[in-house]
Amino acid sequence: MHELIDAGIVETIRTTGKTNANLPDRLEILKTHGLPYDREAENVVVTGCQILPLLPHIIASLARVLDRGGVSYTFLSEETCCGNYLYRPAIKARNDEAMEECRSLSREFVGQNVERARRLGAKRLVIFCSPCYPIYKHAFPDEEIVFYPRAIREAMGRARLESRVDYYAGCYRLHRKFSPVPMDLKSAEQVLDNIEGQSRLPSAVSRRRGFHIWWTTSVPT
Repeated sequence: MHELIDAGIVETIRTTGKTNANLPDRLEILKTHGLPYDREAENVVVTGCQILPLLPHIIASLARVLDRGGVSYTFLSEETCCGNYLYRPAIKARNDEAMEECRSLSREFVGQNVERARRLGAKRLVIFCSPCYPIYKHAFPDEEIVFYPRAIREAMGRARLESRVDYYAGCYRLHRKFSPVPMDLKSAEQVLDNIEGQSRLPSAVSRRRGFHIWWTTSVPT
């Protein structure tokens, strides 16, 4: 294994599925928040190993949006980390050999989630974790893998919200170094385009001011 790759993290992911063995039990969080898991569905939602324990209320809000839209989905009781933390020393050192080994490890880790989704009959993976998205797309280019705003747009259809929206897509500077796959920012803009009555600042202005919009509550009506 390349010296720039943390062998301890690799072993932790292989044995626990997590980037950090001290992260809370995934299944308990799903049960606590009433989130469906391991059921047959057309979509498997990949939360990422850290987002579910750190932001379970946001994942629960996403589930409410998908339920309201009649989307067939499930979460996984076991989900393997994509390994994006392994890349950072290699990125800093600009070491192509280490980067290629990181991507090989990611294919190993991500492949476990792809196989779990297949066993549940899923046709598509919906990625909530933004660092995971380019890694998944690069590791399995022939699989149907989408960023979560696309699923939100499908679930909500047309909506109305009489409000001003300050929207900042994010810079994703680090994400662009994980893989050559670009972030899907268009899907988020399409969600906003489907909301009538709202006005939003031009993206250049929003980017300077650093405003964000999050879909963390119910869909506007």
